[in-house]
Amino acid sequence: MKLNDLLSFILENQPSKKHQIELLKSELDEHIYYYGAQFRYPTEIDVDFFLATKRKIKYLLDFVVANQRYVKLKTYNKKRILSNSYFSINSELEKCGFKTLYPIHSLKTKSESIFNNSQIRSFISLNWKIQNSTFQELLDEKTIVLIDNFTKMLYDIYSTMGFSALIVPNDVALFEKINLEIFRKLQIPSFIFLHGLPARYNIIDDNQSDYLVVWGEKIKDNYVNYGGFSPEKILVSGHPYYKKIQISNLRNDFSRILVLTKVPTGSQHSDKIRVQDRGNSIYYLLMIENTLKELGVKNVTLRVHPSENINWYYKFIDKNFFKEENTTLDNILKKSTLVIGPTSTVFLEALFHGVNYIVFEPLTNGVDLYSYVSVAPFDKSDSRVEVANSQLDLKNLLRDKYLVNRLILNDYFSTPFSMDFINKVI
Repeated sequence: MKLNDLLSFILENQPSKKHQIELLKSELDEHIYYYGAQFRYPTEIDVDFFLATKRKIKYLLDFVVANQRYVKLKTYNKKRILSNSYFSINSELEKCGFKTLYPIHSLKTKSESIFNNSQIRSFISLNWKIQNSTFQELLDEKTIVLIDNFTKMLYDIYSTMGFSALIVPNDVALFEKINLEIFRKLQIPSFIFLHGLPARYNIIDDNQSDYLVVWGEKIKDNYVNYGGFSPEKILVSGHPYYKKIQISNLRNDFSRILVLTKVPTGSQHSDKIRVQDRGNSIYYLLMIENTLKELGVKNVTLRVHPSENINWYYKFIDKNFFKEENTTLDNILKKSTLVIGPTSTVFLEALFHGVNYIVFEPLTNGVDLYSYVSVAPFDKSDSRVEVANSQLDLKNLLRDKYLVNRLILNDYFSTPFSMDFINKVI
């Protein structure tokens, strides 16, 4: 077998570490791929004294306030759900008559907790160890012993709490994986509440829970058709924020253009290794700049991904053309008259806010700048969305004032939002 990545090589030569690598894949990947000043919090924190100091202070403060931060759980005659899902899912579940509790790695200040101070401090210590270990230290036997002991502690707690379900935002990070593993052993249903529009579909990622919850029927179809998922596994909820879609004309002019970056991932997905040249992040923006200047545009608003550091970009691009606006995405979209960006959930959010979104995904030999194959609705399989696969395509769509068909929202946002399916499953 020809090995083409580091983790496969280690696994081939140390098969006893299979479970360890599976649990820590995301954290191990970050040491390989989540590097450099492009990212807001790169792996090499030792090169950033201030970031390293900030993390140490937070670690100490966590210990100091652990005895005061959390409220002891009261007695409730309700089904209990352990959840650290995105958005306001916990409050929506409370409206359905459930008692929602946060897992130990996502506790909120002054929230009710099933964990005592000693257990919270155990998590803080383990989390510090994971965040500040080298790649080699993560693969050390001492690390897996710490994880095993922590997992056993959680198993003992969960097995006495009478939980009815687990809801997590992903099956990638270590502590989500641990919770999924425990609930699987306890034979209690688990759910992943999806964050948005995936840029990839495979049968491994998003498939480690009993159920996957998505925003709309079309996302469900994509998981079935592209990823090979069973339709019975996927549940449709709608979106807790975008509960009512009003179809109207889209804003579509050059007066206030928002440009989004195309960011490389800080880890690899599970189906294959994709080599990503971060220089293409700059190349992507320069193609947009050249095109817009040809059309007479003087400047735009630049929005980097939350994981990125805009100051890195400004070492390569014209700050007078790409202007930063330090506010929320929601506020920017409300003011924007056009958005240009890659495959992104912002595509849906922009349309919801009434602003046109031009999808720009340059392709070479059928793959994008980071070696991904385009997926629906960004692969031209949906006639309601044109995609610019070259700089010329982008110029033509902009010059012709192309508009996305906003009716596509009805397929990707099911309305009204509802979590009623939880009662049927648990």
